[in-house]
Amino acid sequence: MMNARLARQIGRGLLALALLVPLVQAAPEKAEAANAATVTVNAGSIVDSSMNNPSWYLNQSGLKSASTAGPSYWENLKNSDTRYVRAWFKPTKYYNRTTGVYNYDYQNSYMEQLGKYAQRIILNVDQCDQADMGFNPSTMTITNSTACRNVLKNGIKEYKKRYPQIEYIEAFNEPDKDWDIETYEMPAVPPKSSGYAPSPKLYYEWYKVFYSVINEINAELNPPIPLKLGGPALGFYNTTYIDAFLNAYRDDTNPNKRLDFISYHQYRQRGTGVAENPGPAAVKNERSILETKLTNRGLDPQTKVFVTEYGVFPGPATGPKGHSDNTQAQDQLTQAAAMATTGMYYVEGGMTMPMHWTIDHGDNPRKDMFVDGLDGVPLPYYNVLKMQSMLKTSRIASSTSAGALNATTGLGVHSLATRDDSGIAVMFVNYQWDQIAAGQGMDYNVTTTINNIPASLFSGSRKMRLERYQIDNTNSNYNSGAANAPLKKIEDVVLDYSSTLTRPSFYMGKNTITLMVLTPVHRYELESSAIAKTVSSGDSQTNVSDAAASGGAFNKFDSNAVGDYVEYTLNVPQTGTYAVMARVKKGADRGKFELTVDGAIVGSWKDLYAADQGFEEIYIGNKYFGAAGSKKFRLTVKDRNAASSGYSAGFDFIELVPRSAVTYELEQLSPQVGIPTQQDPYYFISDTTASGGKFVKYAATGAGANNNIRFLIHVKEAGEYKLYVSGKTYTTRGKYQVYVDGAALGGVQDQYATTEAYADTLIGKVVFDKPGVKEIKLQITGKNSASTGYDLSLDTLRLEP
Repeated sequence: MMNARLARQIGRGLLALALLVPLVQAAPEKAEAANAATVTVNAGSIVDSSMNNPSWYLNQSGLKSASTAGPSYWENLKNSDTRYVRAWFKPTKYYNRTTGVYNYDYQNSYMEQLGKYAQRIILNVDQCDQADMGFNPSTMTITNSTACRNVLKNGIKEYKKRYPQIEYIEAFNEPDKDWDIETYEMPAVPPKSSGYAPSPKLYYEWYKVFYSVINEINAELNPPIPLKLGGPALGFYNTTYIDAFLNAYRDDTNPNKRLDFISYHQYRQRGTGVAENPGPAAVKNERSILETKLTNRGLDPQTKVFVTEYGVFPGPATGPKGHSDNTQAQDQLTQAAAMATTGMYYVEGGMTMPMHWTIDHGDNPRKDMFVDGLDGVPLPYYNVLKMQSMLKTSRIASSTSAGALNATTGLGVHSLATRDDSGIAVMFVNYQWDQIAAGQGMDYNVTTTINNIPASLFSGSRKMRLERYQIDNTNSNYNSGAANAPLKKIEDVVLDYSSTLTRPSFYMGKNTITLMVLTPVHRYELESSAIAKTVSSGDSQTNVSDAAASGGAFNKFDSNAVGDYVEYTLNVPQTGTYAVMARVKKGADRGKFELTVDGAIVGSWKDLYAADQGFEEIYIGNKYFGAAGSKKFRLTVKDRNAASSGYSAGFDFIELVPRSAVTYELEQLSPQVGIPTQQDPYYFISDTTASGGKFVKYAATGAGANNNIRFLIHVKEAGEYKLYVSGKTYTTRGKYQVYVDGAALGGVQDQYATTEAYADTLIGKVVFDKPGVKEIKLQITGKNSASTGYDLSLDTLRLEP
C-alpha cells in the first residue's frame, strides 16, 4: 500500500522542565457520561528490561522534496530515534530493458534522506519489468528467471555497496493481492482484469531466486552488515498463505536456503467485533502463533517476524473496505488511537519489528502524521509517535480494572508502563474504534495508582515532577485549530516522593491518548523566604504575585547596569552532575545574564528580553557538585538586547535535573562512509579488550573530504557535554577531525602510536540545544610522518555532562 507524497515537517523544542504547583491546568473533566476505570502500575516489577519501542520503526514511502522537507522536518524524524526505516526499490527505475542501461543514481537522493535519521534500512524490492520475469499467464508459471535475476542482483549489490546500512531485503510486496501486469504495481480495488495474484508456490519460486542472489552478494562483498532476506510481505495476516509459504520453505532441499524473517501487513484488526477483524487485541498472539507454525515444521521458532505495515485504514481514502463513516478529522484521531493501541499489543506479544505506516500517504490522509500541504504541522498520529519516543527503557507491569477493557476486541482503556534511571512514563489509550457518536463507545474517568516507585530514583531530597500530555478532540489535534496541533502538556506538578502515587481521576474521551511522566528533580522556588538572597549595591529584589508563576509569585530583580547581580543561596543535597534549568519571566525591559555557582561560570549568557511578557523555561548549563551543601547561585547582568529598555529580570525557580554519562558502542551502530560513489571500507573486528567485545576499523585509503566515517547517535537530553572518542592506537593509524552535525569540534587528533593500545581522547565540549539524533563525523586529514596508513580503530563515543 505504498504511495509517495511530499513530506511535511515540524520543529520540536526542548521539553519544558519543573513546576512546584500546576502551571498547566488539566483540561475540564467531563464526568457526566463517563465510566470509572483504574490503571494500576507496579514500578517494581520489570516485565522486559529492554522494551522494543514501536517508535523505532518507520516507513518512508518515497523521496521528499526539498521544498517541503526542510531542516525541521528532518529534525522531527531524528527525534524518534529510528532504528530501522523501510524503503522501496524498483528495478524498472534503475534498469531500462530497451537500452540495457543501468542508472543507479536515480535512487541516491531517496537513500541519502533515509541516512539522515535512520540507523539501518529495510529495502522492499519490487518486480522487474514484466517482460524480464519470464511469467506465463496461461500456465501461471515462471519459464525463465535469468533476466530478472540479473537485474535484481546487479541492483541490490550496487546499492549495498553505496549504502552499507541496508540490512534486510523484503522480496516483492503483497503477493497475496493481484499484481497488475500492465504497470507492475499493486492495482486499485477491485483488481483490474489484467491482474493476477501469484500463488504461494509461484511466489516461492521467486523467493528462491532472491536467496541465491543474496547469498552470492554476501559472499562477493563480505559486508560488515550482511544482507538478510525475508517475506512474503503479505497484504494482511494471511495464515493460509503463510502456511503454504512455510511448507514450500520446509520442503526446499537446498542447504543454502535462508529465511531471516517473516513479514506481512496488518490492517484488519480494527475493533468491529466480527470474525474478520475483532479488534487490535488479536494481534498480540500473532508472533506466538507463527512460532508454533515454525516449530511444527521443524524450523527455527525464533525466526524474526516483521509487521512491515500496520494500521486500521487499508486502501484509498474512500471506499467500502471496512472504513468508518466518520469525517476525516474523526478518522485521524481514530488512526492515532489505533496505532498506539496496536503498538502496545505488539510490544506485549513480543513482535520483532512493528513498523509504523506511514509518515505520509499519497492517497489516504487518514494515515498521515502531518497535515497535507502545510509545512511541519503535526496530526494526532505524529503526536502518538512523539509520545512513544518519550517512553523509558524497561517495561513494567500495569493492568486495567475489570470491565474497562474488552480482552476480545481491544476496546477500552489500555496502558503501557515503563521506567529507567531517568524516571517513569505511562501511556494510556481509550480505544473505541469509530464508535464516537453520542450513545456509542465509552468515555472513562481514569484513576491511576503507581506502586513500588523506587526510592533510588528520588534519593537526596529529590521530588517527583509529574507531567501529563494528551491527544484528544481538542488537545494536540490540528483539526481543532492550528495552534492546537503540537503535543500539548495539560498537567504539570511537583510532588513529594512517596513509594505509592495515586492520582485523582482524569477524563479520557473516545480515542483519547495520554502520557504521564514522572521525573526526579531538585526544585528551588526563588520567591521562598527560606532562600537567602543578596543583591548588588543600590539594587533591589522583590516578590511579585503572578497567577502564572509556579508558586503563585516570582522574584523580580530591579537592576540598572552591567555588573549588577542577584545571588541565591541554595542547598544542594546530593553530589553529582546536574543540568541547571530556570524558569524566567521575559519582558521588554530585561537584560542578558550569566550564572556562576560559587564563582564558577555555568553555561553561556541568557537573553531575557521579549517584546511581550511571559514565562519560559530555559536550560543554562551543566554543573558538577563534588560536595553537597550550600552553594551561591549568582546571576550577573552582562549586557542587554538592543531592543530592551532595561537590565531587570524575573526569576521564578531554579531546578537541578540529574545527568549521567552515555556511552555508544560503535559496532552496534551503522557507520556511513564517504559518498555513494567513493567509499573506503570498514569492518567490525572482534577484540576481547574492546568495551563491547568488538571495535570498528575504518580502512581509509587517504585524506580528504570523502575519506570519512559517520555515526548517528541519539541524544536523549539537551545540554552541554564533553565528547570522548575511544580507539585503538597503532603504527597504521591516521589523523582525523571530528564534526558534530557539520560543525568542527576540537582540533585534529592523531591515532598513531608505536604500540597497540586503547586510548580515550577528549575531543571538546558540545552543546545540544535539543534532544534527537546527531551526526558524529570523523574525517581523515592526514597521517603522522611515521605512520604507514590512514586507518582508524574506533571503539566507543562517550558523552559526559
